[in-house]
Amino acid sequence: MWGLGKVDCMQTLPQRQGGVVTWPIWLATKDNDFEDIEANNQKVNVYTDNNTFQETLRVGDLIKVFKDEYFSADLLLLSSSYEDGICYVETFNLDGVTNLKVKHALNITSSLNDDSSFQNCKAVVKCEDPNENLYTFIGTLYYDKQQNPLSVQQILLRGLKLRNTDYVYGVIIFTGHDTKVMQNSPDPPSKKSGIEKRMDRIIYVLFGTVITIAFIGSIFFGIETKNDISGGKLRRWYLRPDKISVLQSIFINQDMEMYYEETDNPARARTSYLNEELGQVDTILSDKIGTLTCNSMEFVKCSIAGDAYGRVVTEVEERALFPST
Repeated sequence: MWGLGKVDCMQTLPQRQGGVVTWPIWLATKDNDFEDIEANNQKVNVYTDNNTFQETLRVGDLIKVFKDEYFSADLLLLSSSYEDGICYVETFNLDGVTNLKVKHALNITSSLNDDSSFQNCKAVVKCEDPNENLYTFIGTLYYDKQQNPLSVQQILLRGLKLRNTDYVYGVIIFTGHDTKVMQNSPDPPSKKSGIEKRMDRIIYVLFGTVITIAFIGSIFFGIETKNDISGGKLRRWYLRPDKISVLQSIFINQDMEMYYEETDNPARARTSYLNEELGQVDTILSDKIGTLTCNSMEFVKCSIAGDAYGRVVTEVEERALFPST
């Protein structure tokens, strides 16, 4: 019997018959990209009491990882193919270092190096809550009526790769988003400034106010107009603002005072949404003088091969002829 976590979460191991079954891992992920799909379909050997196909890894499952395979959850190292219980792992996925690191199992569990040794094995693990610290671990292994302190040397983190070791046995202590790797991958913080957050609150207040006013106005309008129809006839007519704008645009098109006779162009209201704003225009100011003037060029005089063309006296000739002026 294995117990994992701060609360006593027990996982019962087989007592009579046992076996090793291979099944794919399905871990919770947010983005269904290629790397997530590849990680979710890894094969893991799980020690079970029968040969049934399971769907998810659970805390307390005893698994066997072979050489050059990745650890799919945070494991407590129990034993390895070496007699002293050591194994070598590659931490490139965590810190980018290609040098191998050594992990060492407890002496009391290093002798459990085959499937038959776990037949009558009972143990309980009590450890810290899930956290993001990759280099510390606090826990205790209760096995064979003894308390054995645990450290980071006995922890195989998710994402590490087993190297130069034929196989290891380990029990799962954290899975999914409780693993230390996932704890170090939080959602990115919001980059909104204080002004943007304040504006969002103001917009929400304004939106709620408009909805409230529209709701109350609809109620009063319904009460006020419920008696407008009597005998199948309307007592009052209601003209919508958009219909008023359409009528105004018709008047603008037919206004003779806005007719330009030289080019035979009458006023044309191409949209009915600017009529009210057009009536409020009093003064037009512009700094683009070229757009408001007539740019015309007239021939004055030119000189070609010493011959002057044109009868108009230029400013240069005028100054030469009349220097006093």
